[in-house]
Amino acid sequence: MIRLKLSGQNLNFDKEMRKIIPDSVWNKKEGYVLSINQKEIFIYGFDQAGLLYGVQSLRQLVSNWNAGNPFRVQTLIDYPTLAFRGVMDDISRGPLSNMEFLKKQIDRLGLLKINVFSFYIEHVLKTEKHDAFAPRDGITPAQLQELATYADSLNIKIMGSFQSLGHFKQILTHPSYQHLGASERMLAPADQASLQFLYEIYDDLIPVSSHEIFNINCDEAYDLDRGAALSELAGEIGKGQVYFNHIFPLLQHVIKQNKTPGLWGDMLLQYPVIIDQLPANTVVFT
Repeated sequence: MIRLKLSGQNLNFDKEMRKIIPDSVWNKKEGYVLSINQKEIFIYGFDQAGLLYGVQSLRQLVSNWNAGNPFRVQTLIDYPTLAFRGVMDDISRGPLSNMEFLKKQIDRLGLLKINVFSFYIEHVLKTEKHDAFAPRDGITPAQLQELATYADSLNIKIMGSFQSLGHFKQILTHPSYQHLGASERMLAPADQASLQFLYEIYDDLIPVSSHEIFNINCDEAYDLDRGAALSELAGEIGKGQVYFNHIFPLLQHVIKQNKTPGLWGDMLLQYPVIIDQLPANTVVFT
């Protein structure tokens, strides 16, 4: 027999559990107790996520159990030491995974108690306004919404993400978008048409992203002084300021959509003078 109990549902039962659970562990977020004895299996979750993780740990134990052998009597008291446990999948290079595989991937991550999942997205996104550069099987905001809803049942939040400066070669090869490029691989930084394109993409992605952070990426922007116009501008204000003039309105747009903005930190390390100018709540990923 398997019994499931959630903290806060029965005060008398909670008091009994307090006797066997150390104070230092009690009510840890996403924590649980999994107890296996000869008569029953019992899972006690400190919250809904903890109850889920207790079940996931039981699934892991069962998957390693050899039929015919007795199930080992044991008690596990477990909680995460890292609140943010994320995985990013680059779906923009190589074959694009279908929905069946992506859901299996989410199932696997849920079993491993990952709670943040993000797709690295370049040209594989297909929106109503911008579908020309995407492959025929490109992923849509509606599909991302379906994945976010599916992941939510496993305590996984989908972090929105879209590459927003470099790594733009696939999009810029399309005739309708070539005018947005400063080079064959990078958007024209802080160009109004480039920014408007990104705003429209964000406005489609942010509503279907369940995590509080939205990642604008903007890594490896190596062409900040490439071409006559950019070279002259970079000579006047510095490459770091050219970069900042592009990312700042994007970060602000994300904030206006009630998300926490994020980006990769490699370019900030090259131009550390701009770090103090970032919005205070910006998350920088290594």
